[in-house]
Amino acid sequence: MISLSQILDIGKKSLSSHQYALSVTGQNIANVNTPGYSRQRPIFESDMPMDITPGPVGTGVKIEDIERIRDQLVDAQVKDQLSQVGEWDKSSMLLTEIESILNEPTDTGLSKIISDFFNAWSDVSNSPEETGPRRVLAAKAGTLSETFHRLKEQLQGSITNINKEVEYKTDIINTKAGQIAQLNAQIVKSESGGQIANDLRDKRDTIVNELSSLADIQTVESDDGSLAVYVNYRVIVDRTNTVELTTEMTDRAGVKMLDIMYNGEKLEPQSGELHATLYVRDEQIPEYIEKLDTLANSIITGVNDIHRSGYGLDGTTTKSFFSGTDASSISVSSAIMSDLSLIAASSTGAPGSGNTALQLSKLASSLTMNDGKSTFADFYSSTVAEIGSTSETAAIMLDNENALLSQLENYQDSVSGVSLDEEYTNMINYQHGYEAAAKIVTMADGLFSTILGMVGVA
Repeated sequence: MISLSQILDIGKKSLSSHQYALSVTGQNIANVNTPGYSRQRPIFESDMPMDITPGPVGTGVKIEDIERIRDQLVDAQVKDQLSQVGEWDKSSMLLTEIESILNEPTDTGLSKIISDFFNAWSDVSNSPEETGPRRVLAAKAGTLSETFHRLKEQLQGSITNINKEVEYKTDIINTKAGQIAQLNAQIVKSESGGQIANDLRDKRDTIVNELSSLADIQTVESDDGSLAVYVNYRVIVDRTNTVELTTEMTDRAGVKMLDIMYNGEKLEPQSGELHATLYVRDEQIPEYIEKLDTLANSIITGVNDIHRSGYGLDGTTTKSFFSGTDASSISVSSAIMSDLSLIAASSTGAPGSGNTALQLSKLASSLTMNDGKSTFADFYSSTVAEIGSTSETAAIMLDNENALLSQLENYQDSVSGVSLDEEYTNMINYQHGYEAAAKIVTMADGLFSTILGMVGVA
C-alpha cells in the first residue's frame, strides 16, 4: 500500500520538475536574441514504479534530460553554404578592388591615355617642325609610361596585401581551432555524468560556422562528445589536440606568394574566403598583370619599329622612342627626353615631312594584338570587360548563395530558434503543472493533519 509520505514525495518531485522546466523556458526566453543559441526542451519521464499489491504504482515524474533542439542535416547544409557565401563574398570584394585600380572608363584610365598618346602623334604629323606638338607628345608618352607603372605596381601591391590577409586568416583558423579544442575538453568533462552540455555545444557550433566561412570544413563527432575538425580533409582539431597551420613565402615567376602549410605540405582550401583569396591572387591577378605587360610590350615594339625607320629634325634615324620591355619598365628614351628634335616625324629626312608621325598615329587603329585580330584599345577593353564580367558574376553568385543561405537559416531557426509564443505556451503549461503538484502536496499535508488529529497529536 502506498503511504502518505510517498504521495508527498510524488508532489515534491512534480514541483521540482515543473520548476526546472520553467527555468529552462526562462533560459530560452532570455536568449531569444542570442546568436547561435539553440532552444532547449525539458524531457519529462515517469519515475520508476513501485511493485506492490495489487500492482505497480507510479512514484512521480522527473526531468530525464534537457534536449538541445537541432537538425543535424540542416546544420551541415548551413555550414557548407557559409563556405560558398564566404568564397563569393571575398571574390566579389577583391575583383571590385581590381576594377577600381583600372578605373575604367574615365579620363584618367589607360584607354583614354593610350588614345591621347596616339592622337598626339597625329598633331605632330600636322606640324612636324614645331616644338609645341613634340612637347605635348613627350608629355603624353610620359603619362602613358607612368600609368603603366602605376597599374602594375597597384596590381602587385594587391598581391602583397592578399599575402598579409592569408597570414591573418591562417592565424584566425589556428585561434579558433584552439578554442574548439578547449570547448571539447569542457564538453567531455561536463557530459561525463550523462548530461548534455547544451550551451557549450552552441558555442562550439558557432565557432565551426565561423571557420566554415574561411575554408571547407569537415567535422566528425566522437562518442565522448568531442569534435574532430578538418580543413580540406586535414585534421586541425582532434579532441583536445590541434595541428597549427603555418605560412611560407615562395617565389613564383618573380612574385612573392604566401602559401598555407600543413605539416610541411601546401594546403589549398577548396571553398570559403581563403579559396577565393588564393585563386584571385594566384590565377586572376597574375593573368591581368601578364596582359598589361603584353600590351605595354606591344606598344613599345610597334612604336619603336616605326620610329626607327623615320628621321628627326636633325636627320638622325634608327632611334628608339621607348625603352623597356613591359609595364614596369616602359619609358620614353632618355635621348628623346633630352632632345625632342630626335622624335622621328619624317619618313624622308625632310624637316617638313610628317609621314612617320602619321604612320605612328595610325598604329592605334592597326590590328597588332591577338595575332592580328585586335587593336591596342580592343585588347585592353577586352581585358577590362573580362574583369568586369568576372566581378559581376561573383556579385550575382553572392546574391544567389546569400538567398539560399537565408532559406536554410530560416528553416534552421524554425527548428532551433526560440519562438516566444511557443515559450509562453510552455510556461503556462508548466505553471499549471506546478500548481497541480502544489495541490497534491497540500492534499497530502491535509491527510497528515487528519491522521494526527485522529490520534490526538494535532
